[in-house]
Amino acid sequence: MTKFHVNVATGHSGKYTADVRPHSEYDLLFETSEKAEQFSFLTQVAGSKPAGSIVTADETLEAQKELARLIQLQDYNGLRAFVTARADAPIYREALAKRKELKRELDLIGARLEKIRARTKVVSTSVAAKARVEDRKVSLEFRRKYEALRFLWAKLDDYRVLTAQAALASSILQEDFERAAGIYLEYTKNSIGDLEALGEYESNSPEWHAARAAGIGGSDVGSIMRVEKEWASINFARVVNSKLGLEDPSNNFDRSDLRTGIGRGNAWEEYIRQTVALKHPELRIAFCKTSWHGTEVSYRHANFDGLILDENGVPEGVIEIKTGSDASKWGAVELGLDGVPAGYRKQTLWYAMNGGLKYGKIVAIIDDHDYREYSFSMDEPSIQAELEEMIAATDSFWVEMQSKRAKLEAGESLTRKRIRRGMQMTHDYDKIAEVYSGYAGISFDEAKARLVNTIEAEKAAKGRLLTEIEFQKSAVAVFAQHNPAERARPLIGVDLETTTTSPRTGRIIETGIARLNPNGVTEVVYSSMHDIPEEAKAGVGLGQYEIHRITADMISGTPSFDEPAEQEKILNFLKSGTLVAHNAGFEDRFFCANLPGYVEAKNSGEITILDTRKLTSFLMPKSDDSSLQSFAEDNGIPYEGAHAATADAVMMMKALERLQSSLYQTKTFKAKRITDASRLRAKKVALKSDLER
Repeated sequence: MTKFHVNVATGHSGKYTADVRPHSEYDLLFETSEKAEQFSFLTQVAGSKPAGSIVTADETLEAQKELARLIQLQDYNGLRAFVTARADAPIYREALAKRKELKRELDLIGARLEKIRARTKVVSTSVAAKARVEDRKVSLEFRRKYEALRFLWAKLDDYRVLTAQAALASSILQEDFERAAGIYLEYTKNSIGDLEALGEYESNSPEWHAARAAGIGGSDVGSIMRVEKEWASINFARVVNSKLGLEDPSNNFDRSDLRTGIGRGNAWEEYIRQTVALKHPELRIAFCKTSWHGTEVSYRHANFDGLILDENGVPEGVIEIKTGSDASKWGAVELGLDGVPAGYRKQTLWYAMNGGLKYGKIVAIIDDHDYREYSFSMDEPSIQAELEEMIAATDSFWVEMQSKRAKLEAGESLTRKRIRRGMQMTHDYDKIAEVYSGYAGISFDEAKARLVNTIEAEKAAKGRLLTEIEFQKSAVAVFAQHNPAERARPLIGVDLETTTTSPRTGRIIETGIARLNPNGVTEVVYSSMHDIPEEAKAGVGLGQYEIHRITADMISGTPSFDEPAEQEKILNFLKSGTLVAHNAGFEDRFFCANLPGYVEAKNSGEITILDTRKLTSFLMPKSDDSSLQSFAEDNGIPYEGAHAATADAVMMMKALERLQSSLYQTKTFKAKRITDASRLRAKKVALKSDLER
C-alpha cells in the first residue's frame, strides 16, 4: 500500500513509498499517490514565515490539526465551516479593522506631505527651506505607519494560508463527491459562440506561454486600454512583451504560494464557483477548464472560470471569480459592473462577448469573508458602447503586435531610435550651469557667467546663431577649462542600496562613500551595510535581491542608518566636498528623508550636488545611454561588481577622474576602450569585494 505523509505540525512531506515511517495521529495517510498529490499544498504551513501570525503558534497548530482531521474524514462541509469560522474569527476581523485604520492614517499623512511638498516649490526661499525640513519629519512618520501596515498585512497573509488550504481542500473533496455521484457539471464541447477549443495547459508551462503570445486574453484587455492609471505603463509593457515572446517565464509569480494574492486566488477559485452554485440552485453552473480562441477573429482568446448553462446544456452566461484584499476598490453590488474594478470589468465583458453569452456575474470574496455578486446583462446600451471601444483598441493593438513580430523575425530591432543627447538639446543655461557648478566646484553664478560669456562670444564671432554641433562644442569647452588638480574641495561619491525606490516607504540598507581627492586618487572613506527593524524586514522586506544581492543575514547586527553616530559620520563626509551620485536625485531624496541635518545643510549651501548621469548626457552624447555602466566603461573603467554600494561609488569616481583629466588635457571627449586585462583585474576585485560584503 502506497502511503504519503504530510506532517501538519512541521510541514515536512515524505515521499511516495511503501516504507511506513513513524507518524503522529495528525499525519495524513493517503492510499494513492494521486490523492497525495491533490493535497500536497499542505506542505505550506501558516506561521512559518518571520512575520508570524495574528494568532499564536499553539493556536495555529490546533487549527492545522483540525484541518488534517477534516481532510482525513473527507468532510468538505466541515471544511466549509472551518473556512467560515476562520474568516469570522474576532481576532481576524480586529486585525482587518486595524489594517483599515492604518490605511486611513497613511492617506491623511500622504495628503499632508503633498501640501508640504507644494510649499517646497514656492518662490520664497525661507518658506521652501522650512517646508523641506518639515517634509523629512512627516516622511519618517509616513514610513513608520507604512511599515506597521505592511507588517500587519504580512501577518494577515500568514493567517490566510490555512484558510486558503481549507478552501482548496473543501473544493477538491466536493468535486470528488459530485463526480462520484454523477452530478458534476463540466462543459466539454469544443465551441462556445465564436470560440473553439484550444486545449488545456498547465499554468506557466511553455504551452501556456505560447498560447498567451498567440492572442489577446481577457486579462490583457484592461492593460491594453490602460485602465489602471497607476500601473498603466508597466502593465502595458508586460502585455507587449508577452505577445512578442519577450517575457521571461521565470519572472512569473509562484501561483502555488498561498501567502500571495495570486496563490490564494487560485486556491479559492473552485471553492467560490461551488459557493455560487450553492447560493443559486436555479442555475446550472459548469466548470470549464478549456482555453479558447476565436474562429472569425483568431487572436481573441478566452478562459472561463465558470459557465451558466441553459436547460439544453448550452452556455448562456459567464461566471468570473475574483478574490481581493481592498474593499475600497469595489463598489456596491447594486451598481452591477459599475461597482467592479475597470480591469476585471473589461475582462468579463471580453469573455461574454466572444462566447456569445447573454449575461453574467462577477463574484468576489474580499478578505476571505466579504462575498459579493455583481450581475449584468449584455444588452445594456452602455455595455454595447464599451464593447465597441474594446474591439477598436484590441484590433489596433494586435495589428501593431503583428508588425513588431514581423520586424523581430526579420532581425530588426524594436528599440526606439536613440534620443539625441548633449547640451545642444536643452540650450538652457541654468540647467547646464547647475551641472558645471558641481563639476568645477564653483558657484552657480560664476558657472553661468562662464557659460554665457563663452557661447555669446562664439555667436558674436560668427555673427549668427550657433548650430547644434557648434553649441555642443562651445559648452564642452567651458567644462574643459576646469583643471581638476586645482580643485579646492574633494568630490564625495555616494551610492545607496535601499529596500524600495521610494524614501516614503523604504530604508537604506547599504551606503558606500568614495572620495576623489584633488590629486586624482579615489579612496573609500565609508562602507557599511545597515540593519533595519525586524518589523520592516518581515513586512516590507529587503527589496530586489537580484539587484543588490543583500540578505537579512548580511545586514543582521550591522549599524542601523538611524544610529546618530553613523548619521553624523555620513553627514560630515557629505559636507566636506561636492556630493556626487549617478542619478543623484535618488540619493538626494533618501538623504532628505533619512538624514537629520542634510536638508538644513543643503539650504545653507554646505552641500552641493553633481549628477554624473547628467554628465553622461551632456558630455558623452554618443554613449548608448546615460547609465552608470555607460559612464564607467566609456571612460575606460570596467563595470564589474555593480549594484554593491561601495563598488558603484568607486567605479563612478574613477570614471569621473578619467573624464575630468581627459577633458582638461584634450579639450574634447573620446570614449575609451576596455581591455581584457583590465576587465579581468576588475572582476577579481569585484569578486573579492562581494565576498567581503
